[in-house]
Amino acid sequence: MLVEQLELFSQISLYLIGTTLLGFFVGWNMSKSSVKKVLFEELNAMHIKANKDKQEIYALRLELEHYKETTTSLIKKNDMQLLLLEEKNFSMSDLNEELEFMMSAINDKEHTIDQLKINLDSTQKRANDIQQQYEAEIEAFINEREEIVKKFKGYQNQKTQIETILKKEPVGEDEKESHDDFVYDMSHESVPQFECIGDCEESDTPKKSFFGKIAGLFRKKETPKESE
Repeated sequence: MLVEQLELFSQISLYLIGTTLLGFFVGWNMSKSSVKKVLFEELNAMHIKANKDKQEIYALRLELEHYKETTTSLIKKNDMQLLLLEEKNFSMSDLNEELEFMMSAINDKEHTIDQLKINLDSTQKRANDIQQQYEAEIEAFINEREEIVKKFKGYQNQKTQIETILKKEPVGEDEKESHDDFVYDMSHESVPQFECIGDCEESDTPKKSFFGKIAGLFRKKETPKESE
């Protein structure tokens, strides 16, 4: 009876061990297949992702090459612009030099113009002074001429009066000639000599005749005193 129980217990143990081993094997296979499936899916996903990354990398490479070409083109354009800018700067420097030269010439001309203005003002002032001097001299000459004309008219009036008197009272030729030289000398001492103003004619003979008449008149007036 005990032996039967031991055999039954051993059979049950073997059955349990076999069942456990079978379950472990089945579970391991199932776990392995599920793990493989999951890993395969993940591997596929990683492969797909890697392909996408490769495509993106290729696109990035293409874009980078495009950027490189664009950068090269921009560098060339920049170099051309720099060359043009240098040429413009050179032209601007030449223009600045020409402008400075023109400005210096303009400044010199302005200085010359200022100097000419100063000289013109000085000349104008001298001309005004000379004009004023000439006007003063002309005015003095006119005044002097007026005085001379007045004196000349006075002498003419005296001459007319004397001639009128002489016409009324004639004087002998001997008396007139004897006193001509005396009156002529007196005229140079006491009577001023005037220049001819205007269209007038003078000669020595009329002067001697005129002063001879005056001397005759004076002699005529002095004769009664001598007779007394």
